[in-house]
Amino acid sequence: MEKLKTKTLWIIAITSGLCVAFSFVIATPIGMLADKILLARFAEQWTQSHDPDSVWSSMAVAEDIFAFTTYLIAFIALVCGTFAAWALYKRRRSKI
Repeated sequence: MEKLKTKTLWIIAITSGLCVAFSFVIATPIGMLADKILLARFAEQWTQSHDPDSVWSSMAVAEDIFAFTTYLIAFIALVCGTFAAWALYKRRRSKI
């Protein structure tokens, strides 16, 4: 982090904060893709079994994928933002 400019670190810290705040919006397309894939698989299985439990299991898996993606995006952004903020703090402290 010593080679990055201060302006770059500020951009990383601010962008990471925004990514944490809007991680659910960023993860929505991935969740929608998982829904489409799981619904296609369910449609194929429905013609064979007519089991309503498979609908609920498909929905639960889709929700789990969306939640995992949201948490992963938020965690990665939080880690990157923390490193950038720590580097900025160390630079400011060394100037004083």
